[in-house]
Amino acid sequence: MKGRARAVIIQDRKALLLKRTKKDQPVYYAFPGGGIEPEDKGPVAALERECMEELGLVVRVGKEIYRHEFKGEPDVFYMCDVVSGTLRSEIGGPEAERSDIYGEYEILWVDLKDVNALNVQPTAMKAMLK
Repeated sequence: MKGRARAVIIQDRKALLLKRTKKDQPVYYAFPGGGIEPEDKGPVAALERECMEELGLVVRVGKEIYRHEFKGEPDVFYMCDVVSGTLRSEIGGPEAERSDIYGEYEILWVDLKDVNALNVQPTAMKAMLK
């Protein structure tokens, strides 16, 4: 299975986002998650793995809330609840080792009332965060 799975985590009227800073590009905000690997048993397993790697969090993956195509593959967003773990101060997993290629990642809780003013990608997700 190919594609990507993304976690939409909201607590106390704040969304957990990754601030992405890349050389010569505008700053944007993305949702945690990533590619579905061959060893993953589908998008839910991939998302559980990605949240542990990137964020240090065990999540319960809920319902699918949005789907679009990204680089010719499905990019699926799921509501998620944090079950356990401690949120990392810096991103973990392969992304932590590739900052020279992929730019910087900053893990942030963003107040829902401030989301509209940010460059959230994909932009359609802004409406989901109100």
